[in-house]
Amino acid sequence: LAQMNIFKLTYDMASTGQLAAMHNVGTYYLRGYGVQPNADEGVRWLSMAAEKGLKDSARLLHQLYERGAYGVQRDEKKALFWKNKYEN
Repeated sequence: LAQMNIFKLTYDMASTGQLAAMHNVGTYYLRGYGVQPNADEGVRWLSMAAEKGLKDSARLLHQLYERGAYGVQRDEKKALFWKNKYEN
């Protein structure tokens, strides 16, 4: 119940555009923290945060695509795309 409450509060903050909250919602979806695991939703939230400039989200997306983890399929092209986002 506590995890669900944390997820909801974080989701509400993310919905207002707070980058750190967007990143956290993405990781919560990937891990299934307070919500059913959903790799697509996790990647969607992380991508939104990364596109708005949060380098930690771009770094995590790079790692996910490079390794293929949490239900995200390995994809070298996407891994390189996100690596370029956080290195530049």
